[in-house]
Amino acid sequence: MANTYTKIYLHIIFAVKNRNALLPAIYLPKIHAYIGGIIRKLGHVPVSIGGTENHVHCLILYNPNQPIPDMVRDLKSASSAHINQERYIPFRFEWQRGYGCFSISHSHVDSVTNYIRNQFEHHKNISLEDEIQKILTKYNVEYDPKYIIKEPDE
Repeated sequence: MANTYTKIYLHIIFAVKNRNALLPAIYLPKIHAYIGGIIRKLGHVPVSIGGTENHVHCLILYNPNQPIPDMVRDLKSASSAHINQERYIPFRFEWQRGYGCFSISHSHVDSVTNYIRNQFEHHKNISLEDEIQKILTKYNVEYDPKYIIKEPDE
């Protein structure tokens, strides 16, 4: 092929430190919009961004010119700085260190988008911890259940 063609969708999930519900629901639309802007600034395309008071889901059209760990680091760093600068909460805000990143086929973009848009409804029936375990199991990812909430060095 004379050119390079890619279309890579990634579903990225990251949580508030210790999975605490710290993000006031009233500010979530602003926070999600800001995250979308960061994703664009990093050279990717935000497809859907949502979540609840304790975590964020991002479905993005990924540009492979930036390594995934660098993208997530920059995304979390810039968004936490914004949350602190805007004083959405009265103390220092932090995201948890880890994250989930899963590839999504083009045929599943609509269903993942709907899933992200309906996080509040979804989490009436399932905790974040159970959701993470379900996703990890679905993608056949090995994990240690004790680190679903706690950081490895705690």
